Amino acid sequence: MERKEYLDKIAESEGDEKYQAILKYAWFLRQKEPMESAKQAKIVLKYARAENNIKFEFSALSYLCYAHFYHSDMEETGKWADELKKVGEKHDNARAIGSAYSTKSRIALQQNNTSEAMEKMLVALKYYLKENSVQELISSYNALGMIHLVREENTEAEHYLQLALEKAVKIDSHAQHSIRVNISNILYKQQKFEESLKMNLNSLQYFQSHNMDSSMATVLLNIGLSYRYLGDNEAALINLKKSYQLCKKINDPRELGLAANAIAHVYILKSDWVKALKYLKEAVKLAEDNNLKINIASCYTNYAKYHETKGEFEEANNYLHKLVAVKEEINNENNQEKISVLETQYKTQIYRMQSAELDKKNKVMNNQVTELNKTLEHLQQTYQTLQGEFQEAVNKLNAQDDLLSTQSRMSLMGGMISAIAHQWKQPLNVIWVLVQAIEDSWQFDELTEEFMDNQVKQIGDQVSYMAETVNDFSKFFKPDYVQEYSVSETIEKALKLLAYMLKSSGISLIKELEDNCRLSGNPNELSQVIINIVNNAREAILRDKINGPDIRIKMKCNEERINITIYNKGNHIKPENLEKIFEPYFTTRGNEGTGIGLQICRQIIENKYNGSIKANNCEGGVEFVIEMPKLQK
Repeated sequence: MERKEYLDKIAESEGDEKYQAILKYAWFLRQKEPMESAKQAKIVLKYARAENNIKFEFSALSYLCYAHFYHSDMEETGKWADELKKVGEKHDNARAIGSAYSTKSRIALQQNNTSEAMEKMLVALKYYLKENSVQELISSYNALGMIHLVREENTEAEHYLQLALEKAVKIDSHAQHSIRVNISNILYKQQKFEESLKMNLNSLQYFQSHNMDSSMATVLLNIGLSYRYLGDNEAALINLKKSYQLCKKINDPRELGLAANAIAHVYILKSDWVKALKYLKEAVKLAEDNNLKINIASCYTNYAKYHETKGEFEEANNYLHKLVAVKEEINNENNQEKISVLETQYKTQIYRMQSAELDKKNKVMNNQVTELNKTLEHLQQTYQTLQGEFQEAVNKLNAQDDLLSTQSRMSLMGGMISAIAHQWKQPLNVIWVLVQAIEDSWQFDELTEEFMDNQVKQIGDQVSYMAETVNDFSKFFKPDYVQEYSVSETIEKALKLLAYMLKSSGISLIKELEDNCRLSGNPNELSQVIINIVNNAREAILRDKINGPDIRIKMKCNEERINITIYNKGNHIKPENLEKIFEPYFTTRGNEGTGIGLQICRQIIENKYNGSIKANNCEGGVEFVIEMPKLQK
């Protein structure tokens, strides 16, 4: 397709189809006009995030990585790769994470850091294998072949490149042309120059027809080098200079330096010293400015040849000394890489010796997570059963006073079961993250007994928290029973059941509870009173859209009486309604309210505890005051 066809398709489309067309246009531009490609990808990224379109977001981020890479802006490429990795991890998308690591590998290879390039690409390959994504697997195998080729590990390079080519041909992927170019480099190293030349000439036609500037620059460089070794210096210069111009256009310092150095070599063979020196100086400056030591070594070799051919043996000797020094640096770095590999292998052996015990603990934790999921399912089933029982109770006891209490408790129960179900999501998510961390540590051979014990303890804490929540809930809905109990502990347990709803509503809860107050009776009834009043306050705050909302509970007692004050920031109750709110079926919430909650609260406080409850308007809000006789010893 030509540019106009892409633009016409964009103009004719709408919605997702339009942005899919923009993505295709961005891909078309990635080598020829990388900054325009990045601009188009950002348009799609903005749309994807506004529409929460995860697929488009991944594609846009990947194309931004490609665009900046082909623009030779490795810093910006790295930033977009980090963003792609973050989004991929957020949505647990192995393909996106793999693409991020693949990009980081290409950055490292561009900077001649083959050790890091190999490490990142192997991580990318692990994620691609999870998805069995053929295109990405082809890309990874091709990149691994290139890395081994740069490291002059030709056997390994050929293995990965043939693997990539086999898969690319099978699905007729355009990547087969780039892979053949890389295979031609192996042929070149084997001094099979005619075979290498033929393969590159075939690939060049494809890259030219698809306006792939970066790939054309590489192929033209290879063609020029092949012609040089075949003795056709004029053909070599023509192709090398074309590569040189393309490298300048796409701002690729590594390839530009290689092209300049290769041109200098041809001019040395032609004894054109002025032009040879011009290109040599440029090649050395590019290599030194970008710390490309392999390029520097190649330049020093040509400098030595330049002076030797001119008969300047002392100068040639100086560059040979420089060449030895640079190669020693490269060898030292390679040795450090080998030491790092040996250290990793040693650590792996240690971890594997500990694996049996750690694997047992991992299985125990997996069983705990399974049991927790079963418990959550059971809670949801219980909720459905209780809903049915509630409806049956309403039908049978519609005229009885006990129905008021039942309705009130059931209404609270429905809200709290929903709250608990949400409240459980957080610890379950925590448990899942902890288990995933164990799995990742295991896969990367970083799992230790200390780490495992820490994860087990954290999971145990989450399980205890969930069990305590369900225990408090089940006690609240048990049949009546009488006992002596702590008022502050009962209030704390009641508030705990409301904690999620308050937090999710953005309401602050402030408590001042004395510890020495005790009552005799059914603590669940007092819990019901506290929950009713606090939940009513929460609903009023949300309904009135109060800024900076808070609810304050204060409980104190003297030798004879217990006083509980529940204050909420909000609008006042109309004075004429302050007493009416405790009457049966009176509500200020229209169809949303039943009008029985506060009436039940008054019955419990007055009939069960011989106390009193009243509502007051106060500065900045409303307060409910409960007074009851203290349990006498």
